[in-house]
Amino acid sequence: MFRERLHKIIISAGHRRFILSFFVCFLFPFFFSCRNPIMVDLLSPFNKTNARIPVINTQPMSNSYDFGESASSLTVSATVSDGGTLSYQWFKNGAEIPGETSDTYVPVTSVLGDCSYHVVVTNTIADNGDRGNKSAAAVSSTANINVSLISLDGISRYLSSVSHGSVPSDPVSVPAKISLGDTTGSVSVWNDLLGIIDVAGVYVDLDLSACSIIGSGFGSSYAGPGGKDRIVSIVLPSGISSISESAFSNCTSLVDIKPLNGITSIGQAAFSGCEGLKQFKLPDGVTSIEVDTFSGCSGLTTVNLSSVSSVGNNAFAACENLASITIGGGCVITLTIVGDPTRFDLFFIYYYGSSSQAAGTYTWNAGAWSGPH
Repeated sequence: MFRERLHKIIISAGHRRFILSFFVCFLFPFFFSCRNPIMVDLLSPFNKTNARIPVINTQPMSNSYDFGESASSLTVSATVSDGGTLSYQWFKNGAEIPGETSDTYVPVTSVLGDCSYHVVVTNTIADNGDRGNKSAAAVSSTANINVSLISLDGISRYLSSVSHGSVPSDPVSVPAKISLGDTTGSVSVWNDLLGIIDVAGVYVDLDLSACSIIGSGFGSSYAGPGGKDRIVSIVLPSGISSISESAFSNCTSLVDIKPLNGITSIGQAAFSGCEGLKQFKLPDGVTSIEVDTFSGCSGLTTVNLSSVSSVGNNAFAACENLASITIGGGCVITLTIVGDPTRFDLFFIYYYGSSSQAAGTYTWNAGAWSGPH
């Protein structure tokens, strides 16, 4: 019995030695061998060759340009310490620019507004089969490029480039950012701007809110009709307190002008011949309307004179579509009726037909005026 048990123990020990010997001699070397894919993954952080991230030494720079002006190149320079090959891809407003794969890029100045540009620099190294990352990228800083209308030449180039504006219902937006100087003189940037609009032959929404001027008056009686008839709307520069004589005369397409807050005087014939104006609310600071101010405004239907104390002769001559006039009490109207009475002549007759000259809104209906008295 004892010898049988001892024999079993010896046989069992032999098996264990055999298994141990097999593991040490065969399995252990294979398991820790570099050919074992399991060990390759375990040891890969130590064996892989990864591409280095490029270092960008020169970043692209932000800039501002006039419309159509030649722009300077956006430039990036980068280095890498592992001998890899650098490649580039430019982006505009976050979208890849096809084909722009050099270390420079010339931004477009034929579109108004702001655009952002950046470049991705990629370092690529040779693939030696060790399953390392063979490319690494760095992103440049963002260059912001602004394109505006900051000169008469830029406005001229812009108006020459547009494909619309042939009719008043489809005007070209012109957000000018120029210095207008003194607009009231016989020679002025304002007159030059009107000339450019005239040559372009397009209808415009003219935004002058970002323009600077000298003085507080706007408009020139020296400016001829050229270009004026192409203005559909206008936003005035800030700081304007007076509209000069004939400033917008013959602006036949003008339908809107703003802002009028702060205007305290409007010169003679300032809006004469503005056939497109349909309604006009005089600024509270304007207390008198000069001679011929709105004469020939055939499209005018509504006027508010609630802050006005006096109206000059022929101020509303040939305004044959007037249908509503709001007037303050005691307003003095000067009028010489020649020939057949016009619609405003008839209002004058009706208004002064009562001793009270009552304030309120008077309306034209069925060929006659009616109102508060």
